Order: sequence, then C-alpha cells, then structure tokens
Amino acid sequence: MTSLSLFVSRCLKIFLRIDGLPLEFTITHPEEKLISTEGVSLSHVNFLQFEARGNRDVTLTFHDAQFVVAIGGWGNTKSTLYIRELVYPPDDEYNGSLLSSSEYKQFWMSWNSFQVYVGLGNVRGNGVILYGESQCPIKVIDATFASNFGGTLDYRLNQAG
Repeated sequence: MTSLSLFVSRCLKIFLRIDGLPLEFTITHPEEKLISTEGVSLSHVNFLQFEARGNRDVTLTFHDAQFVVAIGGWGNTKSTLYIRELVYPPDDEYNGSLLSSSEYKQFWMSWNSFQVYVGLGNVRGNGVILYGESQCPIKVIDATFASNFGGTLDYRLNQAG
C-alpha cells in the first residue's frame, strides 16, 4: 500500500470514529446505553440504522422527542411505537417475531417534524413496520438503547444521517 493510500485509509477510519459510528455494544437489563456518551449525536439527524441480536426486548427511548420503540417485546411476538406517552394502546403495533439470538437483524428509523417510521433492513423507506404521527414537533437530541426483563442484547449502530 502506498503511503498516500495508507494516509487516506487512516483518515477515513478516524473520520468514521469521530461521529461515533460504527458502534457495537452489549446491554443486559437493567443496563442502558445513552449513545451521546459514545460520541454519537442525534441532534442534527433524522435517520438511524442499527442491528440487534437477542431473544427479545429491543427498547429505544428518544429523548426530547419523547418517543419509545420496542422491538420484539412480549416474548418476541410484538413491536410497538409510543409517541409522547407510554400508555396503552400504542400509536402503532406490529405482530410477529423480529429478533434472533443467533444472528443480527437490521432495522432503520427515520423521523421528521411530525412523523416517525421504523422499518426492516437498512434502506430508509423500505419494509415499514411501525408508523406514528405526533401532535407536537419532533426534535431528537439523544437516545437510550436498552433491554428489559433481564434480557441481553447485542447492538450495532451503523449509520446516522
């Protein structure tokens, strides 16, 4: 490898780490991970792509925007989106198994001023499973990644934009 290409390669790796991504971590309830503590800022983005591996209970809480996403809850049978208040019924619900303890599953989320989308895969707009609308403007400043009921999850945050 030439010295110029080595230099460019090192700069690219440093650039990717400056915004905190990619980021891998494991959570066991009751632990949580506030992603800003890892150098990832969501204050100027509206898209997040991540992967999760585990039996159940991917739980993402978005701060200031006040919305909560639960993927693979209820024993990996249901996923929900709550906007503003964490009270039943949820703003949207998906019934079906989405998580695996043996392989990472890909998910994406996007939000704008009044809408939240959650989908399968890594392409924004494809495979939407949850959708909700807020009566108040949505402004995300940070997010907490967690699990519930003693569960352990492996997370990979791949992209924020």
